Amino acid sequence: MKDEAEEAAEVVATQEAEIGDLRAQLQEVARHLEDIAPEPVVGVIHRTSNLLPALEQLRTAIVIAELRRRLSGFRVQAMTATEDPRILFDGEPVYSFGGPASVAIDCAVLAETSDDGTDNPMGRLNVPSCRLGEGSSGDPSEVLVLLDRLLEADFLTQRAIFLRAVQAIPLSTPFALELFSTQDGRDRASREARAVARSAKLDLIEVPVGMAPTDLAAAVRAADLVITDSPSVGALATGLLRAVIVVTDDPVRTKWCEEIGMACGQASDLIALATDIDAKDIGDIRERLIRSADLSFDNLTGQLLIAAGAVLARTFDSRLADLVRRVHTLETVNEGLRRSLLRDRSALAHQIRDLTPDLVATATDTHYSREWMRMHPRTAAEAEIHIAQLREEIDRIYATRMFRYMKPMRALYGRARSVLR
Repeated sequence: MKDEAEEAAEVVATQEAEIGDLRAQLQEVARHLEDIAPEPVVGVIHRTSNLLPALEQLRTAIVIAELRRRLSGFRVQAMTATEDPRILFDGEPVYSFGGPASVAIDCAVLAETSDDGTDNPMGRLNVPSCRLGEGSSGDPSEVLVLLDRLLEADFLTQRAIFLRAVQAIPLSTPFALELFSTQDGRDRASREARAVARSAKLDLIEVPVGMAPTDLAAAVRAADLVITDSPSVGALATGLLRAVIVVTDDPVRTKWCEEIGMACGQASDLIALATDIDAKDIGDIRERLIRSADLSFDNLTGQLLIAAGAVLARTFDSRLADLVRRVHTLETVNEGLRRSLLRDRSALAHQIRDLTPDLVATATDTHYSREWMRMHPRTAAEAEIHIAQLREEIDRIYATRMFRYMKPMRALYGRARSVLR
C-alpha cells in the first residue's frame, strides 16, 4: 500500500502536468496573437436616456456604418454606460464600458446634438474622445439623412405596407406624421398641427414613443408630411424625400434649418409654413445635408486617426482578458437575440392571423397622394415651357424626310406585332 507521501507526490505530479498543459496552450494562443496586429478600437457611445430611443438607435447604427466604411483596420463598436449587454435593432452588440464586463477602447465618439441634462459619459472615459460635428460646420442632427445607406428603399416600402396592413398607419388615405421629442412641444403645436392636417385633408398620426426604429423609418417614408420639433427627424424625413416642418423657437436650431433650407418656425407659424412648403426643393436640401454629413464624418475620421495612432500596442495579458470579456458579451447578446427572435415570431404570427385578404390588398396598393401640395407657380411655368419644347422637338422629328419615308414600314411593323399578339 502506498503511504501518504507517495499519494501526495502523485497528486503534485498530476497538477504540475495539468499546469504545464495550460501553459503550453497559453503560449500557443500568445503565438497566434503575436501574428495579429492589435486593432485600434473606436467606441461609439450609445445613449439610452434619449426621449426618442428609436431615433437614437438609428443614429448610432449610421455612425458605426459610416466610420467602418472610412476606418480600415479599426474596430468600431457601440458602447453604453450600463453594465448589461444589449443590442441595437439590427443585431449590433452594444458593449459596456462600466463594471466588470467592460471592454477596452482606444478612443470614443459621441454622436448627439447636445447634452440633455443627464450624466455625460465622456468625462468618465480615460481615452481620447471626439464629438461628431465638432470642429466642422456640420451638426449631429444631419447624419440621419444617410439612412438610405443603412436601410434599402425596398425594405422600407415593404415595411410600410406591413404597417398599413396592421393599421399602424392609415390604410389607404394620405397622412401627416406628428413626432415630438417632448410632451410640452407636442402640446404647444397640437392645435396648429390639427389645423394643417384638416386644411390639407390629411389624417394626423402621432408616433408612439416605443415605436421600433425600422417602423419609425418606414412610417416617415410613407407619410405625406412630417411635423416635428427634432432636427434629426427633419434630416431623416429629408433623406427619405418627405416634406417636413421643424417646429422650434431655439435660435440655434432655427439657424441650422434656415441654412439648410428646411421649413422651420414656431408653433404659431405652422399653418403659414404648410402653405409654402411646396416651394421647397427637397432634393436640393437633401443633397446639401448629405454633403455636410459626409464632411463631418471625414473630419471625425481625421481626429480618430490622430487619437488612436498612439495606442497601437497592447500586452498579451490585456488583449486576452479583453477577448474573454468580448466573448462573454457576445454570448449574452446571442441569447437575447434568440429570445427576441422567438418573441417577434410569435407576435408576427398573431398579426398575420388577424389580417384579411381585402386588408392586405388595400395595403399593397401604395398610393401616395400629393394633391394638397400645390405646384409652385414658377415651377408650373417652367414645366409648361419644357413640355412645349418637347412637343416642338417631336414635331420636327415627324417632319424629317427619313421619318416620312419610313411611314409604310412602321405601319407594316405595327400590323405584324398585332398579329403576333
